[in-house]
Amino acid sequence: NGNFIAQIYEYAKGLNVSSAFLVVVGFNNNLQTIKNSVNETISCFRNIHSDFYIQPVYIDASKKPSASKMTLAGIA
Repeated sequence: NGNFIAQIYEYAKGLNVSSAFLVVVGFNNNLQTIKNSVNETISCFRNIHSDFYIQPVYIDASKKPSASKMTLAGIA
């Protein structure tokens, strides 16, 4: 719903800064959907508050096959 952007903006104003990082950690396969939503929300926010910059950083923390269990035969 974008309320997180309002919170970031208020905290930043209180700290007297003009930019912030927004770290988003995805733990499942919905990260792309979340990225699209966050990017759209930030874009709308920037149209209203061009004096403040929010840089999103996305971390994919979903389960992946263990690299330590890979074999040469499995690399193709």
